[in-house]
Amino acid sequence: ISSVQEYIARKLNSKTIAKWIVSTSFFNALFDMVPSFGQLIFLGHIIDLARDDRNIVVVDAPASGHLLSTIHSPKVFKDIFKIGPIANDIDKMHNFLTNDEHTQCVVVSIPTELAIEEGQELERELKEKYNLSTIEILNCDLSLNDFPEDDTPDFIRAKIQDQESLKEKFKVTPHLSFPQIVVPTQKEQVEELTRIITKKVDIFKSK
Repeated sequence: ISSVQEYIARKLNSKTIAKWIVSTSFFNALFDMVPSFGQLIFLGHIIDLARDDRNIVVVDAPASGHLLSTIHSPKVFKDIFKIGPIANDIDKMHNFLTNDEHTQCVVVSIPTELAIEEGQELERELKEKYNLSTIEILNCDLSLNDFPEDDTPDFIRAKIQDQESLKEKFKVTPHLSFPQIVVPTQKEQVEELTRIITKKVDIFKSK
């Protein structure tokens, strides 16, 4: 709702009127009945932030289905608002979003069959339907962990074998893979992730 209020305030040049509009029962009913409208405004709010060259905007996106419906929302409303200021805004959003100089999607999966399939399907849709640049990351890859050869439990060995079989089955070739990071604190986890990403930071600049 806050993103919607900000958008309306910019269009009407009045925060007071915008606040009144979003507080009305009619508007809230409309917002509830057409959830993709909220997704459109949310997307527009993100793009507005990203248009400032000083900003690098990182969005922790929702699950695959919700992400695709959010990205698809400009087309839905373009079909509704054929002309006018909203239609113009939607065109600008679509052009910005599908320009790979502005947008890059990082698809993160873990080495399980369902997660890999979902990640690959999402990657295909982002590329084929929306022309979006993607980076693929595989998380919790046990084959990257430094387990002692003579002291690794059998269930860990079996898990590693299962993961390797899945990677071969689905031809998984991620741009970046993370091991299973097991450390006492969240701070140490972030530090370890940062160390790994820093070595591969060029993948986020090359597309």
